[in-house]
Amino acid sequence: MKKIIILSILIFVVLSLLVVFLREIPQDIYYNRQDKTNWENLLNYIESNEVVEISMDMYELDASDKENILDYLKSAKFYKSNWRHQGPTGNIIYITFEDDRILYFSDWGGGILEAANNDGQFLIINSYLEILINEFTKSIE
Repeated sequence: MKKIIILSILIFVVLSLLVVFLREIPQDIYYNRQDKTNWENLLNYIESNEVVEISMDMYELDASDKENILDYLKSAKFYKSNWRHQGPTGNIIYITFEDDRILYFSDWGGGILEAANNDGQFLIINSYLEILINEFTKSIE
């Protein structure tokens, strides 16, 4: 009798965990596909619109840093969706365009930045961005 109760509890726990994981996996796949498309659209927007200003933590970047940031953003790869809205918030890079649209990217460290817009919240990665952000942060301290 004890074995049956223990086995029943074990089966219940395993099935409960299975249900939780199976519910999360399709959402991850859906949001990763959707946010990868959002990143591609955002890249097209960055490439086709004129940037007026780039600032980090309210300090405007000079022309060479501005070009480096844009080049590194354009070469950044989609990492994964952040549809759960989890993670740290580090230095924030603000990009202002000629049409007054402002995009922001939050530094997570390790070359990972979080990009957010009305369509989603996702992570991009480029290790050179981390180096550039660290250099700029040291120069304003």
